[in-house]
Amino acid sequence: MDAAKLKPDLTTRLAQAAAEDVLDVVVEMDAQTEPAAAAPQSRSEQITLRKEKFDHDVVPVEEAIHEAGGEVVGRAWINQTVRARVPAQGVEQLSELEKVAALDVPRRLEADFG
Repeated sequence: MDAAKLKPDLTTRLAQAAAEDVLDVVVEMDAQTEPAAAAPQSRSEQITLRKEKFDHDVVPVEEAIHEAGGEVVGRAWINQTVRARVPAQGVEQLSELEKVAALDVPRRLEADFG
């Protein structure tokens, strides 16, 4: 297991979970190099290229989630993340993937009115 990729809250949950317990996790993809561009591109072309790159890069991660007995419940190309429900024992497998930068628990977003 690549423990360096596990965020502290997930490490705590793993320590308290049985191997078969299903955990909600957020898989943060490694920010690889940007797609090569032959010519200057419009904003919409850049967005399209980034989406396509994410769609390509996420395939082995989603396959590993399924192989570990988990399920993908969401993806976000904009911040390069995948949300999944995975048995605790499957987190180790995910942490060893090259394309995975970090694993964490889902966070609730709160408005900053300050």
